Amino acid sequence: MEFDRIPGDTVTRFILSGSMETGRFERFRFEAKDAVIPQSPHLMLDVSGVDFIDSCGSGTMIELFKHTKLHGGELIIAGMQEHLVKLFQMLKLDTFFTMVPDLSAGEALLAKIRRRDQGVS
Repeated sequence: MEFDRIPGDTVTRFILSGSMETGRFERFRFEAKDAVIPQSPHLMLDVSGVDFIDSCGSGTMIELFKHTKLHGGELIIAGMQEHLVKLFQMLKLDTFFTMVPDLSAGEALLAKIRRRDQGVS
């Protein structure tokens, strides 16, 4: 699995590609957890380039979800391929995550989260 890390003001974005399977994403897991800090508690994962997620990959996403919540943030998953969305729905994993169809929907959601965090309607 390959990824690019794009730091931001209150969110760190990761663009992922390839397969999230055992032994292929440890560096990503470390960097994603490391990116969650009080000043930037949110993560957005662009998974449009991910074609396979095994149980360890989904477990890592759950771990990141818990880690962001612990730090007052949100985990947003953008652009998941339809066959993976169906798998996540079947396993009820979609109840853990905020899943949006693409990056622009993710950015719109982040704007709402920022306004909420700042106490603005």
